[in-house]
Amino acid sequence: MSRVYLAAGYNNGNILPEYTVFLVQKLAKTGDVYYLNNGTIPPAELQKLQDYTVYADSILHNGNDYGSWQYLIYNLGWKKLLEYDEVVFCNANTYAPL
Repeated sequence: MSRVYLAAGYNNGNILPEYTVFLVQKLAKTGDVYYLNNGTIPPAELQKLQDYTVYADSILHNGNDYGSWQYLIYNLGWKKLLEYDEVVFCNANTYAPL
C-alpha cells in the first residue's frame, strides 16, 4: 500500500522545532511526506527535513492547517494524489505517540 502524508506545521521563527523533525522522520518510514510550514523558516533550517521529505517549504499564509493542506494539494495536483492508496492529513504540532 502506498501512503502520502500532507503535513502542516506552524512556526514563525527562525528554527524548525525538533519535534517536527522527529515527526517527519517517523512518518517517512511509512510513506512520502510533503511538509508545509505556515510561517517563516529559513531554507537552512528546512534542510533538516531534506532526507525525509519529498517536498518541504515554508510560506506565510492566513489559512492555518487547512491553508497548508490546500496549498500542498494544489501544487501536487489531484492526479499525483490518486497515485497513492492513502492520503493522510496531519499537523506537526499535534500528534499521538509514534
